[in-house]
Amino acid sequence: GDSKLITFNIRTFFGQYMQTIDYYKQKGFFIRTQDITLPIDDLKTLKIGGSSSYIFNPDFSFRAIGFQNEWQKQSVGSFIPSITYYYTKFKLEDSLIENQLEKSFKMAIGPGYYYNWIFDENYLLSAGATGGLGFNYSSTDGENSFNGLAQLVFRMTGGYNSESFFGGVNINTQLLSHTSDENFILDDSISFLEFYVGFRFDAPKKWIAKADEISRKFGIE
Repeated sequence: GDSKLITFNIRTFFGQYMQTIDYYKQKGFFIRTQDITLPIDDLKTLKIGGSSSYIFNPDFSFRAIGFQNEWQKQSVGSFIPSITYYYTKFKLEDSLIENQLEKSFKMAIGPGYYYNWIFDENYLLSAGATGGLGFNYSSTDGENSFNGLAQLVFRMTGGYNSESFFGGVNINTQLLSHTSDENFILDDSISFLEFYVGFRFDAPKKWIAKADEISRKFGIE
C-alpha cells in the first residue's frame, strides 16, 4: 500500500505560558488482523490543533526537555494545566464504494504535573503526565454527534548536558478517547520517539545583543 505522513510542530513560550501547534497530514492506512494486513490507500486525514498551557513554577524549564536550548541544573517540578484542541478531517475516495467525509472537533482541559530530576548537574531525567476531560463533536454525511472525551498525555525524557554538548531521548504519547453513538470506543493516539544530539557554540556578541533587544521588545523571556 501507499502511505505518506507529513507532520509539523511549533512550541513557543510567552513568559510562563506555553503554546503548542500541531499539523498532521496522512494518506493511506493499514488495517491489521491476526491473518491479514489490508491497505486502504484512498483514506486521507488532516489534523490541526495544539494546546495552551501555563507553567506555575518559573524555575521549571520545559525548554530543557522540549527544546534542549536551556540547561536545568537543579531538580524541580511544576503544576502545568492545559487545554487541548484538535480539528480532524477524514476523507475516503474510492471508485468501488460511496465517498465518505467526516469532520470532528475535540477539546479537553485538565491538570498536569512534570518533574525534572538532575543528577551530578549534567544528567537529566524528566517525567510527567496530563489528564483531561472534554468533548468530541463530529459530522458525517450530514449526521452530527456529540460525545464526552477523556485525554491522557505522558512524556519522559532522559538526557545529558554540558557547556559544549547535549544529547538524549524523548518519549511522548497522547491519547484522546471517546464513545461513539453506536457505543464503540474510538481512540485517537499520537506517539513519537525522538533522539537528539547537538553541540553548543558561543554566538557573536552582536547577535546576542540583537536577540535580547527583540526579546525585550516583545516581552519574550
